[in-house]
Amino acid sequence: QVATNTALSKLFFGAKKKPVFTSVNAQNHLIGLAEVIAMYLLVWSESLWADISFTADEVDPDHQALFNREADIIKQFSQSLGQVRRALAHIPTYMIFDDHDVTDDWNLTRGWEQEVYGHPLSRRMVGNA
Repeated sequence: QVATNTALSKLFFGAKKKPVFTSVNAQNHLIGLAEVIAMYLLVWSESLWADISFTADEVDPDHQALFNREADIIKQFSQSLGQVRRALAHIPTYMIFDDHDVTDDWNLTRGWEQEVYGHPLSRRMVGNA
């Protein structure tokens, strides 16, 4: 799936007059529905994190320091999910996505809308949000 996502990233974030999706964190966009579902499962349940290895064995040496910093942050995040879930169970909570969850230029122009809604994959990405 990495090769597919790389090709799709070039299509949607690449050299156009104006990219369809813009973000300073474009490499973190969730493109496929499976990625979106996995993200929601990991965000709301600490039990799934036990199955994930945080060893840097397969990480390129150039990225080891970043991996170690992010692994520590992810471990802290996953350990707090039980408390967050308990709090949200007892507090009325309304949630809505922010346009920046999809792109920084969400529905700004007719041309953007035609470009995005005219292609099945970009329509799916917006729908996943």
